[in-house]
Amino acid sequence: FHYPDYFPNSERARQFDAGGRRIMLRTLLDKQLEVYERQVENGTLSPSTLEGYGKAIRSERMKFWDGLALSEATPSKLRDWISSMDVTSKRARNLLTPLRSVFEDALNDELIDFNPFDRIALNKLLKQTTKASDYEVDPFTAAERETLLAKARADERPMLQFWFNTGLRPGELMALRWPKVDWVVNKVRIDRNLVAGVEKGPKTSAGVRDVDLNGEAIGALLAQKS
Repeated sequence: FHYPDYFPNSERARQFDAGGRRIMLRTLLDKQLEVYERQVENGTLSPSTLEGYGKAIRSERMKFWDGLALSEATPSKLRDWISSMDVTSKRARNLLTPLRSVFEDALNDELIDFNPFDRIALNKLLKQTTKASDYEVDPFTAAERETLLAKARADERPMLQFWFNTGLRPGELMALRWPKVDWVVNKVRIDRNLVAGVEKGPKTSAGVRDVDLNGEAIGALLAQKS
């Protein structure tokens, strides 16, 4: 039985693929991941962003949609899913991004009459149901820094000493090159970042900056240079 063959003018005919099977959300999510992979290949999406989208699509929470057809993704079901996440607002939005793209494409392809996201008060819902981040900054104390430097191998110590005295992001530290060091005014120009093995510029202009180097940082660079 191939529904579109018998009822080609029915609104429900759109809910079936060319083989007569119902269009499943898991299939569309997997196809969305393939779209992201192609975007990385053509340079329009960063590998780190792809990694985040991949984790969202393959996550346990996204399995909520496994076994459900596109036509079953009602606003109420979407609202219930979001309300049950028990994650921070940022994490929730990361999970929602691939699913939102699936619904947007389905609407553009006329597979659905409306996007379920358009019929929920998303910002209000996230504010009511997500939790505050429990992340707390826990910097090394002076004693902890001294202990780490004392226990570091000789080839590790300059890097740690420089890092402690500049506060660079990990990717910025890994992308730093000798030509970026200004020995005259004791500064380093930070304008590159290494993310997921790919070196690139910062996301915003504020990421490009000159960092002042104190005596400890200069000493670390001199030790590293040898």
